[in-house]
Amino acid sequence: MKFSEVIEQASELLQRRGRITYRSLQREFALDDEGLADLKAELLYSHPQVVEDEGRGLRWQGEGAFVSPPNDTPPRSQSPATYTPAHLAERIRAEQAAMEARSLTDGERKQKPKRVFRKPSRLLNASRRSLWNCEQ
Repeated sequence: MKFSEVIEQASELLQRRGRITYRSLQREFALDDEGLADLKAELLYSHPQVVEDEGRGLRWQGEGAFVSPPNDTPPRSQSPATYTPAHLAERIRAEQAAMEARSLTDGERKQKPKRVFRKPSRLLNASRRSLWNCEQ
């Protein structure tokens, strides 16, 4: 990548994010210390909106600075048809048709019968005997 392309991409990145650390610039563009110094000098000279930020990075001041919104914004809702694979959508439709055929309403599922656990009579008789022996 040409140095002029690195300068353009770095200035776009800086303008879009509002600020960036020197370490991020080095990692993003695979720069050594000399390359970072050259990029920093070029950005500070060619863009008057760029200022050094406490020796840690660069900051874009004034108009055109855009700070990205926080990531906690809820994602846009999509219909399941846009991201469900075709083979799964086919199975879902088949299951819905089967449920309608069984005359089940939407969302109603068959309830599993509750299991009733009983003590075997042998254990029950043994516990009765032990209670009888305790009372005497």
